[in-house]
Amino acid sequence: MKTIEIECRTITEWKEHDEAIYEKIMEKYRDINVDNDHWSEFVLEMWADKLETFGYDVKEMKTNRKGHQYEAINISYSGFWSQGDGSSFTGEIDVDKWISINDIAGKYRRIQKLIQSGDIDIQQSKITRNGCHYVHERSTTVNIDWITRKDTPNIDGLMDKLVQAIEGDHISLNREIYRDLEKEYESEICEESVEATLEANEYEFDETGRIQ
Repeated sequence: MKTIEIECRTITEWKEHDEAIYEKIMEKYRDINVDNDHWSEFVLEMWADKLETFGYDVKEMKTNRKGHQYEAINISYSGFWSQGDGSSFTGEIDVDKWISINDIAGKYRRIQKLIQSGDIDIQQSKITRNGCHYVHERSTTVNIDWITRKDTPNIDGLMDKLVQAIEGDHISLNREIYRDLEKEYESEICEESVEATLEANEYEFDETGRIQ
């Protein structure tokens, strides 16, 4: 019976002795750091906290199949090189807080005072997904409904402009979130990160580039 010995080395050893096999290893395991969604958790958590300071609440308590509650972050994404890729978030909007943080020019201070006095009653202020299968920057809708408690001339037109401003801000934030996710993704699949993961797990590889 003929015995064939398969030579196994770490990725660093192959890099030093056989560049072709090293490249095979990198090709096979390029996605080792991104084969689940854990890589994006830091970015999403960072953005959930940041969005809260801007007047958006994207955190929601949900219940899993075992009945245990957990905090979900309502930021979705797809990527990263196809048409229609992007990210978008859903959740509640604190209109009063949004004006305080974002209305630097003071265009909507009148609305804010009326909200604080109760003369404008915000019935609904949320961002919802619009039903399409994509999650890009325009796949959600800003929904704000209000009731005016007294005669306030021209307030509905000003409220419409406020909704448009929030819509524009929402789209801009979606783009920023996506850029950060893309940067993190590229960092995780770069040669240095992949090599570090393979080394940390002390994997050895045969001459075909497969883990043994």
